[in-house]
Amino acid sequence: GFEKPYSVIALLEAALLPLLPRVTDSKALFGAVLCGIFFCLGGNFVVFPTVNAKLFGVRNAPEIYSVLFTGFAVAAIGGAEVTKALLGSIGWGGLIHVMTVCALFGLVLLNLL
Repeated sequence: GFEKPYSVIALLEAALLPLLPRVTDSKALFGAVLCGIFFCLGGNFVVFPTVNAKLFGVRNAPEIYSVLFTGFAVAAIGGAEVTKALLGSIGWGGLIHVMTVCALFGLVLLNLL
């Protein structure tokens, strides 16, 4: 199933996000942590087709995945606007905290399936 790989991705992302502001003094560490975060993002793209097929059936998965994939584009634009709105009030540290909580929330939702 997809539960274990997705759990690993969510936990890795939740562990890496808070490290990002703490490793800014080292280009190598900052790059490694950032690559790890991008790895988690790519891992989500890889796992989602399997999640769709398992939850909605192979017959319905392509249509549902296309809607989900469109959601990524909408979220990217919306996320940029939310980031701009929140940056002044909570700063980058606060935004990273929010993203960490979102990763952990995804893990909680996974356990409800």
